[in-house]
Amino acid sequence: MGLIRILFILVFALVFVGAFLQSISGIGTGLVVVSVLPLFMTVKDTTLLILTILIFGGLTAAIKYYRYIEWKKIAEFLIYVLIGRLVAFFILTTYGELDVIKVWLGGFLFLVALYQLLLPRFSKKETTRKYPNRLVSFTLGILAGIVGGLFGIGGIFVATFFIMLYPNQRFSYIVSIQVSAIISSIFSISLHAANGDIEASLLAYLIVGIIAVILGTVVGFKSLDKTKPQTIKRNLLILILIASLNLMLFS
Repeated sequence: MGLIRILFILVFALVFVGAFLQSISGIGTGLVVVSVLPLFMTVKDTTLLILTILIFGGLTAAIKYYRYIEWKKIAEFLIYVLIGRLVAFFILTTYGELDVIKVWLGGFLFLVALYQLLLPRFSKKETTRKYPNRLVSFTLGILAGIVGGLFGIGGIFVATFFIMLYPNQRFSYIVSIQVSAIISSIFSISLHAANGDIEASLLAYLIVGIIAVILGTVVGFKSLDKTKPQTIKRNLLILILIASLNLMLFS
């Protein structure tokens, strides 16, 4: 079996598993993909793949819950996210094919996975939530844009903002995250396409990823009542911690 065929299978498997877990536990698809794929592809190509599948993965929820979108409340945050994506575009086009960025990715991935593992303990101690002011909106938006544009895993900052904005409005929370992912991902993909970063060889992987994210999401929803999301999520995060250390030590 040729190396290219193996890579196609790996892309499909990672995206499928990521989409499946996203649908049953809420863990990000990008977090799963980016923990392994940079060992075989450049960070830039990995990010472009993740941004593409985020668009198609988010459209389902956005279409289903579109009536809960409150553009006036989320517009300012989205502007900050797009500014961060613009910054990330210049960083990624300059350093995206260098091994040093894999070390950066490994470090950030380790912190995100560790935070996700410890999050239940933090949540129990939390007593109040504050409505996000402009400084909080700006900070989270810029961080979400830069990290999301660099690695495709800026969702932790987006989720933090929207849980503050919609602490008791589940559907508004869900659709706002998806709308943010769709708009910012289209923005980033458009910048990279205009810059000639999307090569013909990458298109095939994008198609495989789109098919996998759709199938993984469908299977995940059907398996929702037969799985234990928290157990699966915890075990997966431990594997991601190991993969992040591998990126830092051996890139």
